[in-house]
Amino acid sequence: MSQNHLRFEGLAEVYDLRRPGFPPGAFEALLARAPAEGPRLLVDVGAGTGLATRGFMAVAPESWRAIAVEPGADMRRRGAERLAEEPRATVIEGAAEALPIEDGSVSIVIAARALHWFDQPAFFGEARRVLAPDGVVAGLFNRIDPHPALDAAEAFFEEEGSDLVRRGNYDANTFAAFEAAEGFGPTERVEIPWRVEVDDEGLVGMLFSRSRLRGVIDRLGEEETRRRVLDVIADAAPGPRPHVLDHHSVLAIARRG
Repeated sequence: MSQNHLRFEGLAEVYDLRRPGFPPGAFEALLARAPAEGPRLLVDVGAGTGLATRGFMAVAPESWRAIAVEPGADMRRRGAERLAEEPRATVIEGAAEALPIEDGSVSIVIAARALHWFDQPAFFGEARRVLAPDGVVAGLFNRIDPHPALDAAEAFFEEEGSDLVRRGNYDANTFAAFEAAEGFGPTERVEIPWRVEVDDEGLVGMLFSRSRLRGVIDRLGEEETRRRVLDVIADAAPGPRPHVLDHHSVLAIARRG
């Protein structure tokens, strides 16, 4: 069973504050593909602080419920706090490779910005087990268009030795995982364009929420890293603020065979 959740311990607050969520259209597209009959239940796997769970519940009809499954104590604590006023959502401890969910009890299983951390064959096996007939499994992630400030900041971290995964890799890797999954039909792609506006500190916060960059931040120290990244951003993008980051929320969706 993967231990990748340990990389996120101590990041819950900055993750929840600085990570962009997802546009309503992504969850509306997901709901439109849910089976017409069966349980009105979504399971958000590797839910983190519940960004996707909250986004889904904001557009879901009252008949729907959600379970946010998160192995990390810090992320789970923050997720429970953020979902405390949503009675239709529950946050529980669990792993993608051993979901604490009954067989055939779910209509939608989603992994939002989390699939790359899983043992993927084990996750898809568990998704198939818990899904009701005709249920769907989905991967959701944000792709960000090139932007001089973000590109320069990411290049700084790479030069400092981070194991940063380039933005384009998530796209190819997600769809390759879905195509390799056993027991599901063809994979559908849905893409929702939207924009995020951030100032320099907001952009730094987005970067600091990435667990893959923590090695550099820990080595240089948070204040020194922040100072150097702000200098890089100022040099790369001296124009007006805020920075406008063009996002594409991408869904990979497959129906249980």
